[in-house]
Amino acid sequence: MNEFIIELITVIGFFVTILGFIIGIPPVLEKGEKEKILRNNKKEIEKNFHDKQYSIALTGCRDLLSNIEYFNNHDRGEIYLVTGHCIIDDPNNSKNYDKIFEGITFLEKAQNSLDLNNYFFKRVIFRIITNFNELFFIKQFFNFLKIDRYRISWKLTKYSSSFKYAFNYARAENDLGIAYCRLAEIKNGIENIQRAIQFYRNALSIYEFERFPQDHVLTSENLITTFKNLVSLTKSNYFQYLANKTSYEIFLKTNKYPALFYIKEDTPEYAKTILMAGDSLRLEYENNRTMYEGGKFISASIDCYLKALNYYKVENHAIEYAYIQNNLGIAYSDLFTINGLEINFNKSEECFLNALIIKTKEKYPIAFAQTSFNLGALYNEKSFIMNGENKIPYLLKAISEFEKSLEIRKISDYPKEYAESHLHLGISFYLLSQLQNSDDNIKSAIKSLNEAEKIITQDSYPTLYRILMNTSDRLNCK
Repeated sequence: MNEFIIELITVIGFFVTILGFIIGIPPVLEKGEKEKILRNNKKEIEKNFHDKQYSIALTGCRDLLSNIEYFNNHDRGEIYLVTGHCIIDDPNNSKNYDKIFEGITFLEKAQNSLDLNNYFFKRVIFRIITNFNELFFIKQFFNFLKIDRYRISWKLTKYSSSFKYAFNYARAENDLGIAYCRLAEIKNGIENIQRAIQFYRNALSIYEFERFPQDHVLTSENLITTFKNLVSLTKSNYFQYLANKTSYEIFLKTNKYPALFYIKEDTPEYAKTILMAGDSLRLEYENNRTMYEGGKFISASIDCYLKALNYYKVENHAIEYAYIQNNLGIAYSDLFTINGLEINFNKSEECFLNALIIKTKEKYPIAFAQTSFNLGALYNEKSFIMNGENKIPYLLKAISEFEKSLEIRKISDYPKEYAESHLHLGISFYLLSQLQNSDDNIKSAIKSLNEAEKIITQDSYPTLYRILMNTSDRLNCK
């Protein structure tokens, strides 16, 4: 009887194998042989990839590709994914359009192999597992037991084959975003960047923050950088708004800063990420001052900059150090405007002066002019909260800094910046005229405001125009 059962199973297995060949199901390698190929080749590929031996890693990938028909769809997707990685991340291919496009082709193959939409039952199982903790009675049950239901969901998805498909599919989407950004540097910049944005958004639809916080944050950082690249190409403030909005959303989710928990400190990646977070938080506040709780938001930006300075030391990274000091000075200046605390004024002044030690007029004229202008604006702000003749020293310092900025900002080269410096210089002379040398300072104020008016019009710079007209009206009333 036992022999009959064995024979029956053997016959059934034979016919299933024949049927598999007829309908196109790839023959799967014996488990031991398959594991041997994956273990020996894949580990070696990953080691070479992390050691940046891209050509060697790619050779290993091509060995796996030669046996691609023996692997199941998930393994095929992983092989395509790593192959695309090796081609796109190789710096020798960074300007090679054909090579990058070859990498994209492999990533698209990975997409097709890993897309759950191609596998009905896996898609259903994935939806059930990932959404079970949103059911009302499940929420109540876990809340009663004080258990993190997202962690339980993570455990369930982690060990399901459906999860592996979805997770690696999201990786392919993220990598396609990176690839199209690289492609944008060579050809069709705006079109390829818009494609990259869509791929990043597709990845984020799977990389939910509650389940995949690290991948969600890092993909969001890629999206932020891509929005900023689009700003430089289109000159559109809308994309800057999207970049800042995305960063702010991460800030709300983590109650901290992008990738702070997930990247090892004292590394270039951590420093770059935390610096980007500081910039995004500060710019988002400056662009939408009425939308956020200013003090808390700017304090978060300052915290990011201070963490970045743990890596960017003046001895080894002077340029980055000066950049951070300038932006840190702006952040402290914003905080001073909010609360008027002397300590924030002092810190802002110190940061701007630190930046000017590196960004000298001779070596970095544009940065020198910008920081000098920022310092002048800080002194102007300080004068507003002082009384009587105590305003004078700060107004004189402001005038000095604005005049320094105008040594670089010429109307032919930097018209907007030229006008801004003259506008603020005119305001400082006007405020000083109320305290000393009235006639001389009024003449200087009118001269500067007239220079600003050459550039600032109601159509071109409406906000600056309102400030200009308001100051001019006050002068005419004197």
